Parts: sequence; structure tokens; C-alpha cells
Amino acid sequence: MARCWYVYIPPASGSQPQFNPANYRLANPSNRVPNGCGCIGGQICSIFAPNCGLTPTSPLSANLNDYITAALVNGTCQPSTGFAFVYVKPIV
Repeated sequence: MARCWYVYIPPASGSQPQFNPANYRLANPSNRVPNGCGCIGGQICSIFAPNCGLTPTSPLSANLNDYITAALVNGTCQPSTGFAFVYVKPIV
């Protein structure tokens, strides 16, 4: 299944919104890491996930959930070696 970059759009409220696929939107058709996303920060910026539709496949995979958790705890891209599936940005 094809994978694409999705940007995280924080909702007004909700419990653990980073794990809800509805809070992500397709970033761009060029399939590059979205602008403003990096590997240092405390907020999820983007994920690389299956589907390539408006939102990623639901539910998010167990691996992707683990990467999101690690990114929130460590404030770095995940996984930390090899291809990163989760990017972060500073909390503004």
C-alpha cells in the first residue's frame, strides 16, 4: 500500500489526539516531508502513513503509534535511526 506524508492538525480538545487519524491531513502530492517539520521539538508535525487519501488509514498501525509515543517522550524524529516515519516541531 502506498504511503504519504500527513500533517498533524491539533483539535480544540480531545484525549490523545495525536493517535486519531482524523487529526491528520494529506500534506502534499510531492511526498516530501512538509515544511516546518524537523527532528527537534515537543509536538507532532507529520507522519508517513498508508492510504494517500485525505486522512491516513484508520486505525494507525501499532508501529506508528509506538513512533508517535516515542516522539512525544523524546522530542525527536522516530525511529531515531534509518527512515523517520514521525517528524516533530517546537511547541509554539
